[in-house]
Amino acid sequence: MHEAKTYFSKLLARAHTGEEIIIGKAGKPYAKLVPLSPVKERVPGIAKGAVTESFFEPLPENEFKPGNHSYVNKKGNWKNEQNDKSRYLF
Repeated sequence: MHEAKTYFSKLLARAHTGEEIIIGKAGKPYAKLVPLSPVKERVPGIAKGAVTESFFEPLPENEFKPGNHSYVNKKGNWKNEQNDKSRYLF
């Protein structure tokens, strides 16, 4: 691990060229540096026509009532407010 800290910029450069680098700690694999996949260029207008007029209509009243919300809990699972009181709301 100490050696990886010392030569981090050189290791990043090697990973950028396509090499996968395993970093060890106490003689065991600890982390892997890999190159990022190329990012596809975004195409403007790809969703043109996908948003209909109904998107702009007001939401129904029951959307705003307590107990009618979904969220992701601490374990990363989707829950409904009615069946689980330990919640993370976004």
